[in-house]
Amino acid sequence: MDTEFEDRIGQAFRRAGQGYDIEPQPLLARGLRRGHSLRRRRVGYTVVGTVAALALVGGVPALFFGRTDGPKQVAVTTGGSPSFSGQQILDLLKRALPPGQISQAWAKGAGGGRPADFGVQAHLIFDDGHGAASLDLGSAPTSNGNVLAATTCSPDNPPVGGTCEQTTLADGSTVAIEKISYGGSAGKPASLQWNVSLVTRKGEHLWLDENNSTVGGPGAKTTRSAPPLSAAQLTALVEDRDWSRLFAALRTARPDHQPSQAQVLATLRQVLPPGVHPGGNNAMNQEGSAAVPVNALGSDQLSVNVQRWPGDARSEIAAANFAGANRLADGTLTAVDHRPARPDAGIATWEVRVLRPDGTMVSLTEEQMEPGRPTAAGPTLSLDQLKAMAMSPKWTG
Repeated sequence: MDTEFEDRIGQAFRRAGQGYDIEPQPLLARGLRRGHSLRRRRVGYTVVGTVAALALVGGVPALFFGRTDGPKQVAVTTGGSPSFSGQQILDLLKRALPPGQISQAWAKGAGGGRPADFGVQAHLIFDDGHGAASLDLGSAPTSNGNVLAATTCSPDNPPVGGTCEQTTLADGSTVAIEKISYGGSAGKPASLQWNVSLVTRKGEHLWLDENNSTVGGPGAKTTRSAPPLSAAQLTALVEDRDWSRLFAALRTARPDHQPSQAQVLATLRQVLPPGVHPGGNNAMNQEGSAAVPVNALGSDQLSVNVQRWPGDARSEIAAANFAGANRLADGTLTAVDHRPARPDAGIATWEVRVLRPDGTMVSLTEEQMEPGRPTAAGPTLSLDQLKAMAMSPKWTG
């Protein structure tokens, strides 16, 4: 598997985790499961395993565009609350870019019945004629002082191998631009990542990461000498006033029709195969998710996440998590990922994802953990068992 991609996604989730309001959520980002070392895969229901994440955007046709005024009224209202779609996010992002080619674009919006516990995400590949570069955008509300401090430059904690510059806008918002260089050697240019982060006085948080590669992170194969957007362009991008409509959708989003953690855990116990006796729930306090050990030693853990997406937003989760997936006769999408243990990690994972026509997504991930060395025995639950569990109609009840 591509560890460079994992590193890039891991950093994106670190930034996403910083953005969540942790005053009512003691363990930070509800989309993250446990620990920074596993953060990329732990949010498999948000951005799934490496193979699927790389494949999901492969079939999206490229398009050419130039700077335009773009749509000004980009938010719609559904059921009395603002909604900001994935396409509207991409439209705002695209209009901030100079002329060039975009490919592999997807985004997940906020509001309108979408799961409220996760921030906004967008991804695309941009080429202005000087080489392709990956751009990843995210947004989430936050109000915790420690989180706000973590999103700005700190003289006590400068970025390793890089710089950080911070400015305060006229409205009191803070913009921080971090430039990081990942090594480089004779004959091999350094992998560069430039990050811009906006934190408003109201606690909104918007960030964008850009790379001089299509993957990003240490050791990534560079495709250009530097990321495409200058510091001024990055600042202008996050200053766009139309992001306020996105912030409004995030702030007012509610998980009214999402399953509770207790409901997920109860259903999980119903669909487990006979003879499998899970331990206690040790997941973080988050709606729609649970995690339990499924063997006596506790070395195999099963994590489950259930999300209910509205019909007009199902395409967003399908594009981000199910491109190339198997499509059943009734329109259900299924995807399977297996990541064998690396010699230095000793953690193997099996994941099954199902997206129903009604917008219900179920993600089951089994981890076999034996620190320090790879595991030899198979998982407690086979892939066939995981598939049968994920396909159970009990999740939609």
